[in-house]
Amino acid sequence: MLQAVQCNKCSKKFSATYSSIANAHLQRHLAKKKPCVREVPVEPEAHDLSLVELDFEGSKLSSALFQVFDKYNSVCQSNNGQDNITYYLNGKVHHSSLAQFIYTIWFDFLIPRVFPILKERGWNYKDNGFIYDVTSPSMPKSLSIGRYQESEYFTSSYFVYVEQSKFYPLLKNKLSEYFKQVPKQRRSEIKALLLSQAYQLRT
Repeated sequence: MLQAVQCNKCSKKFSATYSSIANAHLQRHLAKKKPCVREVPVEPEAHDLSLVELDFEGSKLSSALFQVFDKYNSVCQSNNGQDNITYYLNGKVHHSSLAQFIYTIWFDFLIPRVFPILKERGWNYKDNGFIYDVTSPSMPKSLSIGRYQESEYFTSSYFVYVEQSKFYPLLKNKLSEYFKQVPKQRRSEIKALLLSQAYQLRT
């Protein structure tokens, strides 16, 4: 028969086979700095990619992104379609194809935030198939970063800038493989958080 003792302050009960063990549990409870403060579990939230703390390890872009995606609830692939990505960026929840996702994060997340860190760790644009430094403000005018920020999706300029590089198909394939290996349950959880965030943003 279980022996039970109760905290006189918060009425929390501690049970064990022997009263000495139950009392030991009670004493550990009382020894805490704030023993009778109810611990409320922290609800998970969706993080805006433009605001997350970039504390990834290494100097490779794909592994850096996977670390960010794993730590923050910012991006997921739909269980219903392999090319349907939901993500939270710049205060908005987006739904797009994988190609559109790369296009959007390229200019609003990778260039301003991720590439500078990778460059400090030795990432070299030439080694990754680019003619020009992807973070340089002194790129030729026809390829300047500013040209793309107001452009429509997949202009010929964007195609030359990103899609014709050796880097683009590698990144796209690695992202596709990453999203596929995320368990369906995890995808559903992240999508629910993102949709909840979208609702909060509208209200």
